[in-house]
Amino acid sequence: MTARSPNDSLRRRSDWVLGFDRTVRSRVAVQLLAWAVYLGCDLALLVGMSLGVVPVTLGWAFISFTLMAQLVIYLLLRSGLTDELEDPSLMLAQSLLALTMVAVGYAIAGPLRSCALMLAVMVIVYAMFALTPKQTLGLGLYAVLTIGAVMALMSQLRPHEYPPQEEWLRFGIVAATLPVAALLGQYVSGLNQRLRAEQQELHDALAYAQELATRDALTGLVNRRHMIEMAQLAIVHERRRGHAFCLALIDLDGFRRINDEHGDAVADDMLRAFARVATRTLRHSDVTSRWGGDEFLILLTETHPDYAMMGLRRLTLELARGSLLPRLPQLRLTFSAGLAAHRAGDTLEHTLERAGQALHEAKQRGGNQVVCPDCSASADQAERSGAGREGGAT
Repeated sequence: MTARSPNDSLRRRSDWVLGFDRTVRSRVAVQLLAWAVYLGCDLALLVGMSLGVVPVTLGWAFISFTLMAQLVIYLLLRSGLTDELEDPSLMLAQSLLALTMVAVGYAIAGPLRSCALMLAVMVIVYAMFALTPKQTLGLGLYAVLTIGAVMALMSQLRPHEYPPQEEWLRFGIVAATLPVAALLGQYVSGLNQRLRAEQQELHDALAYAQELATRDALTGLVNRRHMIEMAQLAIVHERRRGHAFCLALIDLDGFRRINDEHGDAVADDMLRAFARVATRTLRHSDVTSRWGGDEFLILLTETHPDYAMMGLRRLTLELARGSLLPRLPQLRLTFSAGLAAHRAGDTLEHTLERAGQALHEAKQRGGNQVVCPDCSASADQAERSGAGREGGAT
């Protein structure tokens, strides 16, 4: 057996703790950072309890609640149950909980209560990178009101430990600093939102550029360059897994006459209509591309040439149902095609050359038919007779 390296073991533990999905891992990692801050505060309370400045019962209640709350939040994030929420990281809920606990901690910390005020600023800074500007500002106002209410309450209940004059002074500091921190957070949050919007615009622009690079602008089909890449990939799959494929080179019959008699607009509409019919009729795994002008190349994946012939036959019958343009019902469209199976060891150029030769033969025979040198005699004969009947009907 192969020995497992320490890095593999560490990676497995990390996956178990953080999760396997990248987004979930990011959320859990941020939450664990907040958990570390809570643990630091809990340790400070333990020191305060040992020194007798923090009530033991209230201190343990505070520590137990914070640990349980963080455990619940961790399990929600780690399980992915929050993915469908508007705030999947639960950042607003975590921030409100943290500020509430800061206010409670201020009430029980006694001489250590000034530390709670620094934690309030930390909570706002922690949240401003994930919340909206309004949420960040609202968080700052909530902190001022909550901590101010606790100061007023404690100065009434325990004035010897929380002298009213000192609490008023501390409240003045809180009222001056937390709103400023919230406004700063609001500004940073706005910058983050604009940055995310710009990143999304860049992503959309790149996707559009990729679409332009791989699609034919007129028909929306795969363009010639991308089709070559896909055919080369099909050759790789054929070599590795034995997945045979066929190529059909198609030329629309009489297309130049349609262009000359009806103009470029009608010709373009016919090309688009043929693209729609071909995409609708052939299998989802087959790929149709505009090869150039009125020529199309179809990649028929994982199929024998006889079955590929059946697919082209369905396309022929679909086109024969009627005119592709309702405003010009007299216009009918047929095509000639050369169908070639890719042979193991051949290059793409060889297969394309054989398909081109078969197409030339189909045109020489009068068009409106598929020539397939690799098909069985019965399949090829059936296609020829079918094309003859359709040609007579037209």
